Amino acid sequence: MRILILPLVIAFVCCSVQSYSATGDACSGANGPYTIPVDGSCNNFSMSTVTGNPSTAGSSTCAGYPNGKRVTWFSFTPITYIMAASFLIQIDVATQMQATIYDNVNCGSFNSGSTAPLATLCSANGTVGGTLMVPGSTVLIPGHTYTIRVYSNVTGVTPQIVHICATPVTKQAIPVNGSCNIYNLDAVGTGSNFSPLPTGMTNRCGYNNDKSVTWFQFTPSSNLTCATFNIAIDNGARTEIALYNQAGAYQSGSTLCMPDGNGIWAPSLPFTFTAGNTYYLRVYAEINDALPHIAQVCASPYTPPNDLCSGATRIDNNGIQDNNVCATGSAPGGTEPGWITSNSNTLLCAPVLQNTAWYYFVVNDNTTSTIVNVSSVNCDNYGGGGIGAGGAGIQLGLLKGPSNLANCVNNNALTLPPNTPTHCYQTTATSFGFTVPPNAAIQNGTKMYIAVDGYSGANCSYVITTTNAIPIPVKMKYFTVWKQATSNQLRWITSWETNNRNFEIERSLDGQNFVRIGSVPGLMTSNTDVQYKFDDFEIPLVAYYRLKQVDIDGKYDYSNTIVIKRDNIKSLFGLTFANPVANNTVVSINTETAGTSVLRIMDLSGRELSVQVVDCNRGNNIITKDFSRLAAGHYFLIATQGENRVVKPFIKQ
Repeated sequence: MRILILPLVIAFVCCSVQSYSATGDACSGANGPYTIPVDGSCNNFSMSTVTGNPSTAGSSTCAGYPNGKRVTWFSFTPITYIMAASFLIQIDVATQMQATIYDNVNCGSFNSGSTAPLATLCSANGTVGGTLMVPGSTVLIPGHTYTIRVYSNVTGVTPQIVHICATPVTKQAIPVNGSCNIYNLDAVGTGSNFSPLPTGMTNRCGYNNDKSVTWFQFTPSSNLTCATFNIAIDNGARTEIALYNQAGAYQSGSTLCMPDGNGIWAPSLPFTFTAGNTYYLRVYAEINDALPHIAQVCASPYTPPNDLCSGATRIDNNGIQDNNVCATGSAPGGTEPGWITSNSNTLLCAPVLQNTAWYYFVVNDNTTSTIVNVSSVNCDNYGGGGIGAGGAGIQLGLLKGPSNLANCVNNNALTLPPNTPTHCYQTTATSFGFTVPPNAAIQNGTKMYIAVDGYSGANCSYVITTTNAIPIPVKMKYFTVWKQATSNQLRWITSWETNNRNFEIERSLDGQNFVRIGSVPGLMTSNTDVQYKFDDFEIPLVAYYRLKQVDIDGKYDYSNTIVIKRDNIKSLFGLTFANPVANNTVVSINTETAGTSVLRIMDLSGRELSVQVVDCNRGNNIITKDFSRLAAGHYFLIATQGENRVVKPFIKQ
C-alpha cells in the first residue's frame, strides 16, 4: 500500500472507517464526486473505473505518468472557516499517484485535467507531504465546495479502495494578557508544511518555499487599538507573520518580515481588535531541519509611546526599554506640527514621519557633556526584510528645546544641538550614540528631545540611556483609556513617586489644543505600584487625553497622549467645547447622521444673538467658533439637528 499526503498533513488517529458504493466517476452529476467529511474521520471509497489523464495544468505536474488510467473525484464543503486541512490518501496498490485540488465547482474543463489547480502533488513511491490552504483567499470558506481529483496508474476494472482521512488544522490559542508562553511549531513535512504568502499578495516576504507554517488564534476580551505580539523562534529562522480577521480574510498590509526570527508584531494601523472576535496569526518559519522547534509568544494590550513631540515621554539616566510599535507619527491619529514635517530632512533624518516615538530628558549640568546611547536595536519591516535584509533600520534624531517648552507647537521651538557632530542617525546598526558637549546655549533644565522612527515603516525595539539627566519624580508604568457605558475611564499606574502633588487630566478634540477637565491627588512619595483612575462623563466621539503631573514646587511633566474613538456611542447628537470660551474656540459636534446642524447663541433672557449653519458628516465634526463679539458674561450655546437638540451653558471671559 502506498500513501499520498495532500497539502496539509498532521498526525492524527482515524476515528472511523466507512465503505461507499462506486460513485466518484465524474466531477459532477449523478456519478459526481465522493463527499469527504473534514472532521478527523477516516473513510473507504471505491476507486472509479473511469479513465483519464494526469493533470497538466499548474506549476507542478507529474512527468512521465501515462495517459488513460483511472481517475476518482472527491469534494468537501466546510461548514465553518478552516485555516487549513489535512488529507491522508491511501490506495491499496503500489503505483504512481497524482492529486490535484481545485477551488471551483464548474467542472466543464476538469475531466481533461487542463484547469489550473490550487495544488498538484505527485507520488512516484506513494508518499508526499504539504499544506492545503487556498492561496489568495487565505481560508477554506464555509459553504464553498472544493474538489480533489485523484489519478492512479491503474488499469482494468479490478475493484480497488481509496482510503481518506481528513481533518482541520489545530490552531494554538494565545492569551492576550501580558503573559509569555511556549508553543510547538509544526514540523517540516509533517505539520502544516507550506510556503510564505503566495505571489501576488501584498507585503509578502518572499522567503523560501515548503517550510513550516503554524497557526495561532486569539480572542480579545475588550476592544484594543493596539496589541503587541513579541515572537521569538528558537533557531532564529527567517519568519513571516500575517494577520487574518474574524471572517478568515487576510488583513492587507499586516505581514511582518523577521529575518532573525525575533521581533514585535502588531496590527498595521489604523486597526481595532473587536472584543469577542477571534483573529488568526499565520507564522511561517523557514526551518530547514526535521527537529522539533518552539516559539515563545508574549502577547499584551499595549499603549504605544507618544507619537507627538508635544507631551513626549520623559526619561532620565535610568533610560527606557521601549519600541515604536503602534506609534503613528504623521499618519491619522498622530499629526506632527507642519514645521517639523516640512523640515524633517533638516531637523530629523526621516523624510516622512511614519511611526515616530518621541522622548525627552532634562539637562542637569550644562558644564558636563551629555551622552545618549542607543542599544539592543531590533528592526523588522512590514512586507520587507530586516536589518541586513531589505533595509529595515532605525532613524533617531536629537533636538534641543527651551526649558519651558510644553506643547512643542511653536515654529522654532526645537533646534539642532550646538556643536554636536551629528544630530541624526539613520542606521542598521544595533547600537550607536550621541555626545552633546558643554555649551552655553544648553542651560540647566533644557529639554533635549529624541525622535525615534523606523524607516521603511519598520517596527523597532531599543534601549535608550542618557547621562547628565535630572531624575524623574514620577515614573509611569501604565496609562490607558477604557470605554465604559457612560464614560471614558482613564487608568494609570505609577511605580515611583517623589513629591508628587497631583495629576491634572487634560482632553483635546484635535490632538493639539488641550483643556483641563479634572484633577486627581498624588501620593506624594511612594516606591511601590499605585493605581489611579478618572472618569470623563462628557464623551465626544473622538478624544485625546494626557496627564499633567505636578510636583509640590509647581514643576510639571506630561504623559504620552492617548486617542480613543467611540464609534458605538449611543448618543445620536452631542456638543463639546472648552468652557470658559475664548474669542476663537474649538467646538466639536458629534452626530451619527450626516446633515445640517444649527448653532445658536442666546443670553440669559432668551434673546438670540447669533445663528450659524454647519454641514456635518457622520462622526466628529470640528469647527472654530468665533465668540469675539460677545461681552464677558454667561450665555447658552444651542445645537440642533432635526429633532435633536443640545443646550450648553458657557462663560465668555
